[in-house]
Amino acid sequence: MIPSNYEVGRGIDFQTSKPWAVVWLAVSPQDEVFVWDEWNPSPEKLTTWEISKVIAARSKDYRYIVDLIDPLAQEKQVNTGRSPCEDLNIHAMTLPQEGLGTGCYWQSADTKNERGIDELRKRLANSLKVAKPFNNKNPNLAPGESRWLPTIWILDRCSLVN
Repeated sequence: MIPSNYEVGRGIDFQTSKPWAVVWLAVSPQDEVFVWDEWNPSPEKLTTWEISKVIAARSKDYRYIVDLIDPLAQEKQVNTGRSPCEDLNIHAMTLPQEGLGTGCYWQSADTKNERGIDELRKRLANSLKVAKPFNNKNPNLAPGESRWLPTIWILDRCSLVN
């Protein structure tokens, strides 16, 4: 159970022929990111509709503040004339009517710059520095500086993310 004061988000590393990487994240008020679930569906074995249903079911009833997907998912498919991202968004709007999920709007992640990678590197370095979750209080407080070191923690059940 994720505490109600945490923010949650999802991300998809979309692939056309290899398994996708889907992750579920929670961010604490102390700026700790927890990767709490993962899934690697194969687009060769499952349709976008089937993938959407599993994502919605695994997402429980949390309200997600961000749903990011690889920009490659914006490319139109020859067979439907829609992109996988458009398909996911159509499904995300109809699934709550079937009692699955809370709906969402998938949008492209910005992969053109290094900001996201730099943020991840910083969080990983800080995680090594503080060594364990809920231990990220910044020891070097200065006026205007954050009280917490941003960290990231990957739960044991997320073995593919590790």
